[in-house]
Amino acid sequence: MRKRSWFTSCSKRLMEALQRSSSCSMSPTERSSMRGGSESGNCALQASAKPTESTMARPAHLRRGAARRSPAQRRRGVLTVPGPGRPAPPMIPRLRRRTMPAPRGRSFYKVSSSKPVGRRGKMAHARISMYMPPDIDPTKAAIAYGCRALRKLNEELQSEDLLTRQKAVMALCDLMHDPEYVYEAINIGCLESLKALLKDDDNLVRIKTTEVLYIMATHNVGRVGFLKHDIILALSRLLSDHQTLCRENLHQAYKHLAQLPEGAQGIVTSGLISFLVRKLQKEELHIQEIILDTLALCLQEDATEALNSQAVPCFKEKLFSGNPQIRSKAARALIAISIPLDGKRQVWQNEVIPILVDLLSDTDEEVKANAAGALMHATVTTEGKYAALDANAIDPLLELLCSIPTTKVCLNATKALTMLAEAPEGRKLLLPRVPTFRYLLTHKNEAIRRAAEVAIKVIEWKP
Repeated sequence: MRKRSWFTSCSKRLMEALQRSSSCSMSPTERSSMRGGSESGNCALQASAKPTESTMARPAHLRRGAARRSPAQRRRGVLTVPGPGRPAPPMIPRLRRRTMPAPRGRSFYKVSSSKPVGRRGKMAHARISMYMPPDIDPTKAAIAYGCRALRKLNEELQSEDLLTRQKAVMALCDLMHDPEYVYEAINIGCLESLKALLKDDDNLVRIKTTEVLYIMATHNVGRVGFLKHDIILALSRLLSDHQTLCRENLHQAYKHLAQLPEGAQGIVTSGLISFLVRKLQKEELHIQEIILDTLALCLQEDATEALNSQAVPCFKEKLFSGNPQIRSKAARALIAISIPLDGKRQVWQNEVIPILVDLLSDTDEEVKANAAGALMHATVTTEGKYAALDANAIDPLLELLCSIPTTKVCLNATKALTMLAEAPEGRKLLLPRVPTFRYLLTHKNEAIRRAAEVAIKVIEWKP
Protein backbone atom coordinates (compact mmCIF):
# COMPACT_ATOMS: atom_id res chain seq x y z
CA MET A 1 0.00 0.00 0.00
CA ARG A 2 2.87 2.36 0.73
CA LYS A 3 4.36 1.76 -2.70
CA ARG A 4 1.02 2.40 -4.43
CA SER A 5 0.37 5.59 -2.44
CA TRP A 6 3.91 6.82 -3.21
CA PHE A 7 3.40 6.10 -6.91
CA THR A 8 0.07 7.95 -6.99
CA SER A 9 1.57 10.95 -5.20
CA CYS A 10 4.44 11.09 -7.71
CA SER A 11 2.02 10.86 -10.64
CA LYS A 12 -0.10 13.68 -9.19
CA ARG A 13 2.94 15.89 -8.80
CA LEU A 14 3.98 15.14 -12.37
CA MET A 15 0.54 16.08 -13.68
CA GLU A 16 0.60 19.33 -11.71
CA ALA A 17 4.03 20.15 -13.14
CA LEU A 18 2.78 19.53 -16.66
CA GLN A 19 -0.24 21.76 -16.03
CA ARG A 20 2.00 24.56 -14.77
CA SER A 21 4.30 24.23 -17.78
CA SER A 22 1.34 24.30 -20.17
CA SER A 23 -0.06 27.37 -18.46
CA CYS A 24 3.24 29.18 -18.90
CA SER A 25 3.23 28.54 -22.65
CA MET A 26 -0.48 29.42 -23.25
CA SER A 27 -1.86 32.75 -24.44
CA PRO A 28 -3.86 35.00 -22.05
CA THR A 29 -7.23 33.99 -23.58
CA GLU A 30 -6.41 30.30 -23.21
CA ARG A 31 -5.21 30.91 -19.66
CA SER A 32 -8.51 32.66 -18.74
CA SER A 33 -10.52 29.83 -20.22
CA MET A 34 -8.36 27.43 -18.24
CA ARG A 35 -9.21 29.30 -15.01
CA GLY A 36 -12.84 29.17 -15.88
CA GLY A 37 -12.82 25.46 -15.46
CA SER A 38 -15.03 24.88 -18.47
CA GLU A 39 -12.52 22.39 -19.86
CA SER A 40 -10.94 19.38 -18.22
CA GLY A 41 -7.26 18.85 -17.50
CA ASN A 42 -6.87 16.64 -20.55
CA CYS A 43 -8.19 19.33 -22.86
CA ALA A 44 -5.78 21.82 -21.32
CA LEU A 45 -2.92 19.49 -22.03
CA GLN A 46 -4.04 19.13 -25.62
CA ALA A 47 -4.26 22.89 -26.02
CA SER A 48 -0.82 23.39 -24.53
CA ALA A 49 0.65 20.87 -26.94
CA LYS A 50 0.57 23.52 -29.67
CA PRO A 51 3.94 25.30 -29.48
CA THR A 52 4.26 29.01 -29.98
CA GLU A 53 6.69 30.74 -32.33
CA SER A 54 9.06 31.57 -29.49
CA THR A 55 9.29 27.97 -28.38
CA MET A 56 9.67 26.65 -31.92
CA ALA A 57 12.61 28.97 -32.63
CA ARG A 58 14.83 27.38 -29.96
CA PRO A 59 15.74 23.71 -29.39
CA ALA A 60 14.21 21.83 -26.51
CA HIS A 61 17.41 21.67 -24.46
CA LEU A 62 17.95 25.47 -24.80
CA ARG A 63 14.44 26.57 -23.81
CA ARG A 64 13.96 28.45 -20.60
CA GLY A 65 13.20 26.23 -17.69
CA ALA A 66 14.35 23.05 -19.36
CA ALA A 67 14.90 20.06 -17.11
CA ARG A 68 18.42 19.28 -16.02
CA ARG A 69 19.66 15.71 -16.30
CA SER A 70 22.82 14.00 -15.15
CA PRO A 71 25.00 12.05 -17.69
CA ALA A 72 23.72 8.75 -16.28
CA GLN A 73 20.14 9.94 -16.66
CA ARG A 74 20.80 11.03 -20.21
CA ARG A 75 22.08 7.55 -21.07
CA ARG A 76 18.99 5.92 -19.49
CA GLY A 77 16.55 8.49 -20.89
CA VAL A 78 15.31 9.55 -17.42
CA LEU A 79 13.65 12.93 -17.16
CA THR A 80 13.78 14.73 -13.83
CA VAL A 81 10.73 16.59 -12.55
CA PRO A 82 11.31 20.36 -12.91
CA GLY A 83 10.79 22.77 -10.09
CA PRO A 84 7.81 25.06 -9.72
CA GLY A 85 7.38 27.49 -12.58
CA ARG A 86 9.61 25.56 -15.00
CA PRO A 87 8.16 23.68 -17.95
CA ALA A 88 9.14 20.12 -18.66
CA PRO A 89 10.78 19.49 -22.08
CA PRO A 90 8.96 17.25 -24.50
CA MET A 91 9.79 13.59 -24.30
CA ILE A 92 11.96 12.56 -27.28
CA PRO A 93 12.11 8.82 -27.82
CA ARG A 94 15.60 7.28 -28.25
CA LEU A 95 16.01 5.76 -31.69
CA ARG A 96 18.26 2.73 -32.08
CA ARG A 97 20.60 2.95 -35.04
CA ARG A 98 20.11 0.32 -37.65
CA THR A 99 22.83 -1.18 -39.82
CA MET A 100 22.48 -0.69 -43.53
CA PRO A 101 22.04 -3.87 -45.56
CA ALA A 102 24.91 -4.95 -47.83
CA PRO A 103 24.53 -3.60 -51.37
CA ARG A 104 23.65 -6.04 -54.04
CA GLY A 105 26.39 -7.36 -56.29
CA ARG A 106 29.11 -7.05 -53.58
CA SER A 107 30.98 -10.17 -52.48
CA PHE A 108 31.93 -9.63 -48.87
CA TYR A 109 31.02 -11.09 -45.53
CA LYS A 110 28.98 -8.86 -43.20
CA VAL A 111 30.00 -8.74 -39.58
CA SER A 112 26.79 -8.09 -37.65
CA SER A 113 26.88 -6.33 -34.32
CA SER A 114 24.14 -5.28 -31.92
CA LYS A 115 25.94 -2.03 -31.11
CA PRO A 116 27.33 0.50 -33.59
CA VAL A 117 31.12 0.46 -33.99
CA GLY A 118 32.78 3.82 -33.39
CA ARG A 119 31.17 7.17 -32.91
CA ARG A 120 29.54 7.39 -36.30
CA GLY A 121 28.15 3.90 -36.27
CA LYS A 122 30.25 2.46 -39.12
CA MET A 123 30.14 -1.30 -39.44
CA ALA A 124 33.19 -3.51 -39.96
CA HIS A 125 33.29 -5.68 -43.06
CA ALA A 126 35.72 -8.49 -43.95
CA ARG A 127 36.22 -8.27 -47.69
CA ILE A 128 38.00 -10.89 -49.82
CA SER A 129 40.64 -9.11 -51.92
CA MET A 130 41.35 -9.95 -55.54
CA TYR A 131 45.12 -9.66 -54.99
CA MET A 132 47.64 -12.03 -53.44
CA PRO A 133 48.69 -11.41 -49.82
CA PRO A 134 51.79 -9.20 -49.65
CA ASP A 135 53.95 -11.76 -47.82
CA ILE A 136 53.45 -14.58 -50.34
CA ASP A 137 55.88 -14.80 -53.28
CA PRO A 138 54.80 -17.27 -55.96
CA THR A 139 58.40 -17.61 -57.18
CA LYS A 140 59.58 -19.09 -53.86
CA ALA A 141 58.70 -22.27 -52.07
CA ALA A 142 56.58 -22.13 -48.94
CA ILE A 143 58.82 -22.39 -45.89
CA ALA A 144 57.80 -24.85 -43.22
CA TYR A 145 57.61 -23.90 -39.55
CA GLY A 146 60.53 -24.22 -37.16
CA CYS A 147 63.19 -26.88 -37.57
CA ARG A 148 61.25 -28.44 -40.43
CA ALA A 149 61.96 -25.47 -42.75
CA LEU A 150 65.44 -26.39 -44.00
CA ARG A 151 64.73 -30.12 -44.04
CA LYS A 152 61.74 -29.57 -46.30
CA LEU A 153 63.79 -27.30 -48.60
CA ASN A 154 66.56 -29.90 -48.74
CA GLU A 155 64.03 -32.49 -49.88
CA GLU A 156 62.71 -30.10 -52.53
CA LEU A 157 66.25 -29.41 -53.77
CA GLN A 158 66.47 -33.10 -54.67
CA SER A 159 63.10 -33.13 -56.44
CA GLU A 160 62.82 -34.21 -60.06
CA ASP A 161 60.39 -31.38 -60.82
CA LEU A 162 62.21 -28.34 -62.22
CA LEU A 163 59.76 -25.79 -60.79
CA THR A 164 60.08 -27.29 -57.33
CA ARG A 165 63.88 -27.07 -57.46
CA GLN A 166 63.73 -23.48 -58.65
CA LYS A 167 61.38 -22.39 -55.88
CA ALA A 168 63.41 -24.23 -53.23
CA VAL A 169 66.73 -22.66 -54.23
CA MET A 170 65.08 -19.22 -54.40
CA ALA A 171 63.75 -19.59 -50.87
CA LEU A 172 67.12 -20.88 -49.64
CA CYS A 173 68.82 -17.67 -50.85
CA ASP A 174 66.83 -15.62 -48.35
CA LEU A 175 67.48 -17.94 -45.42
CA MET A 176 71.26 -18.16 -45.86
CA HIS A 177 71.79 -14.59 -44.70
CA ASP A 178 71.38 -15.88 -41.13
CA PRO A 179 74.49 -17.78 -39.87
CA GLU A 180 72.29 -20.00 -37.69
CA TYR A 181 70.48 -21.26 -40.77
CA VAL A 182 73.84 -21.76 -42.51
CA TYR A 183 75.04 -23.93 -39.64
CA GLU A 184 71.86 -26.00 -39.68
CA ALA A 185 71.91 -26.33 -43.48
CA ILE A 186 75.44 -27.73 -43.39
CA ASN A 187 74.51 -30.23 -40.68
CA ILE A 188 71.48 -31.63 -42.53
CA GLY A 189 73.40 -32.04 -45.81
CA CYS A 190 72.29 -29.10 -47.94
CA LEU A 191 75.81 -28.66 -49.31
CA GLU A 192 75.68 -32.08 -50.95
CA SER A 193 72.36 -31.18 -52.57
CA LEU A 194 73.80 -27.87 -53.78
CA LYS A 195 76.84 -29.64 -55.25
CA ALA A 196 74.48 -31.77 -57.31
CA LEU A 197 72.56 -28.70 -58.48
CA LEU A 198 75.78 -27.17 -59.86
CA LYS A 199 75.49 -29.73 -62.67
CA ASP A 200 71.84 -28.87 -63.41
CA ASP A 201 70.92 -28.10 -67.02
CA ASP A 202 68.67 -25.18 -66.05
CA ASN A 203 70.40 -21.80 -66.05
CA LEU A 204 68.31 -20.35 -63.22
CA VAL A 205 69.04 -23.29 -60.94
CA ARG A 206 72.80 -22.96 -61.50
CA ILE A 207 72.75 -19.18 -61.01
CA LYS A 208 70.77 -19.32 -57.77
CA THR A 209 72.83 -22.27 -56.51
CA THR A 210 76.05 -20.30 -56.91
CA GLU A 211 74.35 -17.35 -55.23
CA VAL A 212 73.43 -19.53 -52.24
CA LEU A 213 77.04 -20.71 -51.98
CA TYR A 214 78.30 -17.14 -52.28
CA ILE A 215 76.03 -16.00 -49.44
CA MET A 216 77.10 -18.95 -47.31
CA ALA A 217 80.77 -18.04 -47.93
CA THR A 218 80.22 -14.65 -46.30
CA HIS A 219 79.92 -16.45 -42.93
CA ASN A 220 82.85 -18.14 -41.25
CA VAL A 221 80.81 -21.28 -40.56
CA GLY A 222 80.05 -21.48 -44.28
CA ARG A 223 83.73 -21.18 -45.24
CA VAL A 224 84.63 -23.98 -42.87
CA GLY A 225 81.84 -26.10 -44.38
CA PHE A 226 83.23 -25.48 -47.88
CA LEU A 227 86.55 -26.97 -46.88
CA LYS A 228 84.93 -30.04 -45.29
CA HIS A 229 82.66 -30.82 -48.24
CA ASP A 230 85.10 -30.04 -51.11
CA ILE A 231 83.03 -27.21 -52.55
CA ILE A 232 86.13 -25.59 -54.12
CA LEU A 233 86.54 -28.24 -56.81
CA ALA A 234 82.79 -28.50 -57.34
CA LEU A 235 82.63 -24.78 -58.12
CA SER A 236 85.64 -24.94 -60.44
CA ARG A 237 83.55 -26.83 -63.02
CA LEU A 238 81.65 -23.60 -63.68
CA LEU A 239 84.68 -21.41 -64.41
CA SER A 240 83.78 -21.56 -68.11
CA ASP A 241 80.01 -21.39 -67.72
CA HIS A 242 78.25 -19.31 -70.39
CA GLN A 243 76.15 -17.48 -67.76
CA THR A 244 77.89 -14.32 -66.52
CA LEU A 245 75.96 -14.22 -63.24
CA CYS A 246 76.95 -17.79 -62.53
CA ARG A 247 80.65 -17.00 -62.97
CA GLU A 248 80.37 -13.81 -60.94
CA ASN A 249 78.79 -15.63 -57.99
CA LEU A 250 81.46 -18.32 -58.25
CA HIS A 251 84.30 -15.81 -58.02
CA GLN A 252 82.56 -13.99 -55.18
CA ALA A 253 82.46 -17.28 -53.26
CA TYR A 254 86.20 -17.82 -53.92
CA LYS A 255 86.98 -14.27 -52.82
CA HIS A 256 85.23 -14.67 -49.46
CA LEU A 257 86.69 -18.14 -48.99
CA ALA A 258 90.21 -16.77 -49.56
CA GLN A 259 89.79 -14.39 -46.61
CA LEU A 260 90.27 -17.44 -44.41
CA PRO A 261 93.93 -18.58 -44.47
CA GLU A 262 92.82 -22.21 -44.74
CA GLY A 263 90.50 -21.24 -47.59
CA ALA A 264 93.27 -19.45 -49.51
CA GLN A 265 95.51 -22.46 -49.00
CA GLY A 266 92.70 -24.74 -50.20
CA ILE A 267 92.37 -22.76 -53.45
CA VAL A 268 96.15 -22.95 -53.99
CA THR A 269 96.33 -26.68 -53.31
CA SER A 270 93.40 -27.29 -55.66
CA GLY A 271 95.55 -25.98 -58.54
CA LEU A 272 93.19 -23.15 -59.45
CA ILE A 273 95.74 -20.28 -59.50
CA SER A 274 96.77 -20.91 -63.10
CA PHE A 275 93.10 -21.05 -64.17
CA LEU A 276 92.39 -17.77 -62.39
CA VAL A 277 95.38 -16.10 -64.07
CA ARG A 278 94.15 -17.19 -67.50
CA LYS A 279 90.60 -16.09 -66.74
CA LEU A 280 91.94 -12.68 -65.75
CA GLN A 281 92.71 -11.94 -69.40
CA LYS A 282 89.28 -12.96 -70.73
CA GLU A 283 86.68 -12.07 -68.14
CA GLU A 284 84.60 -8.90 -67.92
CA LEU A 285 85.89 -5.91 -65.97
CA HIS A 286 83.78 -6.36 -62.84
CA ILE A 287 84.75 -10.03 -62.65
CA GLN A 288 88.43 -9.13 -63.17
CA GLU A 289 88.29 -7.04 -60.00
CA ILE A 290 87.02 -10.03 -58.04
CA ILE A 291 89.70 -12.33 -59.47
CA LEU A 292 92.45 -9.85 -58.57
CA ASP A 293 91.19 -9.72 -54.98
CA THR A 294 91.20 -13.51 -54.79
CA LEU A 295 94.70 -13.78 -56.25
CA ALA A 296 96.08 -11.13 -53.88
CA LEU A 297 94.86 -13.16 -50.90
CA CYS A 298 95.99 -16.52 -52.26
CA LEU A 299 99.48 -15.31 -53.31
CA GLN A 300 100.20 -14.27 -49.75
CA GLU A 301 100.01 -17.96 -48.83
CA ASP A 302 101.96 -19.37 -51.78
CA ALA A 303 103.00 -17.59 -54.99
CA THR A 304 104.89 -20.46 -56.61
CA GLU A 305 102.14 -21.54 -58.99
CA ALA A 306 101.42 -17.94 -59.99
CA LEU A 307 105.09 -17.28 -60.77
CA ASN A 308 105.17 -20.39 -62.96
CA SER A 309 101.98 -19.25 -64.72
CA GLN A 310 103.43 -15.92 -65.92
CA ALA A 311 101.26 -13.92 -63.57
CA VAL A 312 103.65 -10.92 -63.40
CA PRO A 313 103.26 -10.01 -67.11
CA CYS A 314 99.50 -10.32 -66.70
CA PHE A 315 99.51 -7.98 -63.71
CA LYS A 316 101.75 -5.58 -65.62
CA GLU A 317 99.18 -5.39 -68.39
CA LYS A 318 96.43 -4.56 -65.92
CA LEU A 319 98.44 -1.57 -64.62
CA PHE A 320 97.58 0.23 -67.87
CA SER A 321 93.84 -0.27 -67.45
CA GLY A 322 91.56 2.73 -67.60
CA ASN A 323 89.66 1.49 -64.54
CA PRO A 324 91.31 2.77 -61.32
CA GLN A 325 89.95 -0.19 -59.37
CA ILE A 326 91.73 -2.64 -61.65
CA ARG A 327 94.97 -0.61 -61.48
CA SER A 328 94.92 -0.54 -57.69
CA LYS A 329 94.05 -4.24 -57.37
CA ALA A 330 96.75 -5.20 -59.90
CA ALA A 331 99.33 -3.25 -57.87
CA ARG A 332 98.06 -5.01 -54.74
CA ALA A 333 98.53 -8.38 -56.44
CA LEU A 334 102.10 -7.33 -57.32
CA ILE A 335 102.72 -6.65 -53.62
CA ALA A 336 101.67 -10.21 -52.79
CA ILE A 337 103.67 -11.81 -55.60
CA SER A 338 106.79 -9.76 -54.67
CA ILE A 339 107.01 -11.28 -51.19
CA PRO A 340 109.22 -14.23 -52.28
CA LEU A 341 112.63 -13.51 -53.80
CA ASP A 342 111.70 -15.03 -57.13
CA GLY A 343 108.76 -12.62 -57.33
CA LYS A 344 111.04 -9.60 -56.76
CA ARG A 345 113.32 -10.75 -59.55
CA GLN A 346 110.46 -11.26 -61.98
CA VAL A 347 109.12 -7.77 -61.24
CA TRP A 348 112.56 -6.33 -62.05
CA GLN A 349 113.03 -8.51 -65.13
CA ASN A 350 109.64 -7.62 -66.60
CA GLU A 351 110.36 -3.87 -66.15
CA VAL A 352 107.42 -3.27 -63.90
CA ILE A 353 109.25 -0.82 -61.60
CA PRO A 354 109.14 2.20 -64.02
CA ILE A 355 105.39 1.67 -64.42
CA LEU A 356 104.96 1.67 -60.65
CA VAL A 357 106.91 4.94 -60.41
CA ASP A 358 104.51 6.53 -62.91
CA LEU A 359 101.54 5.33 -60.87
CA LEU A 360 102.81 7.35 -57.89
CA SER A 361 101.32 10.40 -59.63
CA ASP A 362 97.94 8.78 -60.21
CA THR A 363 94.77 10.63 -59.24
CA ASP A 364 93.42 7.72 -57.15
CA GLU A 365 94.74 7.45 -53.60
CA GLU A 366 94.45 3.66 -53.49
CA VAL A 367 96.48 3.33 -56.69
CA LYS A 368 99.28 5.49 -55.23
CA ALA A 369 99.27 3.56 -51.95
CA ASN A 370 99.51 0.14 -53.63
CA ALA A 371 102.12 1.35 -56.13
CA ALA A 372 104.30 2.59 -53.26
CA GLY A 373 103.79 -0.74 -51.50
CA ALA A 374 104.85 -2.68 -54.60
CA LEU A 375 107.98 -0.49 -54.89
CA MET A 376 108.72 -1.15 -51.21
CA HIS A 377 108.87 -4.92 -51.89
CA ALA A 378 110.53 -4.72 -55.31
CA THR A 379 113.40 -2.48 -54.11
CA VAL A 380 114.62 -4.95 -51.51
CA THR A 381 117.04 -6.40 -54.05
CA THR A 382 119.98 -4.39 -55.39
CA GLU A 383 118.66 -4.62 -58.96
CA GLY A 384 115.32 -3.26 -57.83
CA LYS A 385 116.95 -0.34 -55.95
CA TYR A 386 118.93 0.86 -58.93
CA ALA A 387 116.01 0.33 -61.29
CA ALA A 388 113.89 2.62 -59.09
CA LEU A 389 116.71 5.19 -58.83
CA ASP A 390 117.06 5.18 -62.62
CA ALA A 391 113.31 5.86 -62.86
CA ASN A 392 113.67 8.84 -60.44
CA ALA A 393 111.40 7.29 -57.82
CA ILE A 394 112.64 9.50 -54.93
CA ASP A 395 111.01 12.75 -56.05
CA PRO A 396 107.44 11.42 -56.43
CA LEU A 397 107.79 9.53 -53.15
CA LEU A 398 108.87 12.71 -51.34
CA GLU A 399 105.96 14.57 -52.91
CA LEU A 400 103.61 12.04 -51.37
CA LEU A 401 105.10 12.74 -47.94
CA CYS A 402 104.91 16.52 -48.35
CA SER A 403 101.26 16.38 -49.39
CA ILE A 404 98.44 15.40 -47.06
CA PRO A 405 98.46 11.64 -47.68
CA THR A 406 96.40 8.91 -46.13
CA THR A 407 97.95 6.63 -43.54
CA LYS A 408 98.49 3.85 -46.06
CA VAL A 409 100.15 6.14 -48.61
CA CYS A 410 102.41 7.75 -46.00
CA LEU A 411 103.50 4.43 -44.50
CA ASN A 412 104.28 2.73 -47.82
CA ALA A 413 106.12 5.79 -49.20
CA THR A 414 108.27 6.06 -46.05
CA LYS A 415 109.25 2.39 -46.24
CA ALA A 416 110.00 2.63 -49.97
CA LEU A 417 112.32 5.60 -49.36
CA THR A 418 114.01 3.62 -46.59
CA MET A 419 114.78 0.86 -49.09
CA LEU A 420 116.22 3.38 -51.56
CA ALA A 421 118.32 5.00 -48.81
CA GLU A 422 120.26 1.77 -48.43
CA ALA A 423 121.97 2.53 -51.76
CA PRO A 424 124.76 5.17 -51.54
CA GLU A 425 123.18 7.22 -54.33
CA GLY A 426 119.82 7.16 -52.62
CA ARG A 427 121.31 8.12 -49.23
CA LYS A 428 123.07 11.07 -50.82
CA LEU A 429 119.78 12.34 -52.31
CA LEU A 430 117.82 11.90 -49.10
CA LEU A 431 120.23 13.51 -46.61
CA PRO A 432 118.89 17.04 -47.26
CA ARG A 433 115.33 15.79 -46.68
CA VAL A 434 115.86 14.44 -43.17
CA PRO A 435 113.66 17.22 -41.62
CA THR A 436 110.74 15.81 -43.58
CA PHE A 437 111.17 12.49 -41.79
CA ARG A 438 111.65 14.22 -38.43
CA TYR A 439 108.30 15.88 -38.90
CA LEU A 440 106.75 12.41 -39.22
CA LEU A 441 108.00 11.59 -35.72
CA THR A 442 105.06 13.63 -34.41
CA HIS A 443 102.49 11.72 -36.46
CA LYS A 444 99.55 10.30 -34.52
CA ASN A 445 100.00 6.82 -36.07
CA GLU A 446 102.51 4.68 -34.23
CA ALA A 447 103.47 2.63 -37.30
CA ILE A 448 104.39 5.80 -39.22
CA ARG A 449 106.47 7.06 -36.29
CA ARG A 450 108.43 3.80 -36.16
CA ALA A 451 108.95 3.84 -39.95
CA ALA A 452 110.24 7.44 -39.75
CA GLU A 453 112.72 6.49 -37.01
CA VAL A 454 114.08 3.63 -39.10
CA ALA A 455 114.32 5.87 -42.18
CA ILE A 456 116.32 8.52 -40.28
CA LYS A 457 118.73 5.86 -38.97
CA VAL A 458 119.30 4.45 -42.44
CA ILE A 459 119.76 7.86 -44.08
CA GLU A 460 122.17 9.12 -41.40
CA TRP A 461 124.13 5.88 -41.22
CA LYS A 462 127.86 6.25 -41.77
CA PRO A 463 130.23 3.41 -42.52
